[in-house]
Amino acid sequence: MHEQSSLLAPEPSTTKRLNAHRNRYRSAMTAIRVATIADLERVSQLLARAFADDPFFDWVLKSGPSRPRRLHMWSEAAARGSVAMGETNVTADYSGAALWTPPGDHSTDHALVRWWRLIPRAGVVGALRLGPGFDLLDAATPTVPHVYFRILGVEPSRQGTGIGSRLIEHGLERWAPEHLPTYLFSTKERNVPLYERYGFKVVERLDLPGGPSVWPMWRDSS
Repeated sequence: MHEQSSLLAPEPSTTKRLNAHRNRYRSAMTAIRVATIADLERVSQLLARAFADDPFFDWVLKSGPSRPRRLHMWSEAAARGSVAMGETNVTADYSGAALWTPPGDHSTDHALVRWWRLIPRAGVVGALRLGPGFDLLDAATPTVPHVYFRILGVEPSRQGTGIGSRLIEHGLERWAPEHLPTYLFSTKERNVPLYERYGFKVVERLDLPGGPSVWPMWRDSS
């Protein structure tokens, strides 16, 4: 039996070739490029799946038949602005995407205008919940020039496989020549250690009124 098993087992050289082929395939599928408007729908769908269990959207959108549609609207609105600036990175197989905002004015609209724009995506109740929360986030946003790491989304079935790390590394390398600090806020405490590995530090914990906590994080310029 042992001799038969050894005869049926692939040669070591064959195993190495198969592993090399698999690694090349995986690298090709997760190769990172800049998203264009042609990628908008795929990126929006990816982000909607990635944030389907996010505490922030659980609080704002709640459950109900309109939740998937509104979450997709949120995702598309976020992706559209970043894609238009040429600052959305996506993997070749759409398993992950990262949205960045260049240095500049990261402030939001006037409160009344912002609330009106939120209604189609969050509903009236959701918009009312978001207003005070956004005020807190606005107050926490640094005023010095910085890069805003807006969103990192990975396909749920692929989370924990290194895709998010590759997207973070890619983005930080892209902005390294600018020697600017980077800001983000994490909506999940479990993601904080991931960002800390890349030099981000928690500034504070913000408890949104009637809602979840978020963790603003800052990375000094390299």
